[in-house]
Amino acid sequence: MNTTTTLDLRGLEPPEPMLRILERLEATAPGSSFRACTDRQPIHLFPELAARRATHASYLMPDGSWITDITRE
Repeated sequence: MNTTTTLDLRGLEPPEPMLRILERLEATAPGSSFRACTDRQPIHLFPELAARRATHASYLMPDGSWITDITRE
């Protein structure tokens, strides 16, 4: 069973959310996923994910925060 880990990074100042997401990505096995909750859409993260062979999908939540699902290929 694949359990998705959630990182709640709301309230952190940039670049801390991106650094923590990239750190988690490095510890994630290929084919596994995790979710990040952030205060804003992490657009500066997306090229970094692509360079590290990870896919992502982001969703705006009703409270204005963002959920980004990340999968390491």
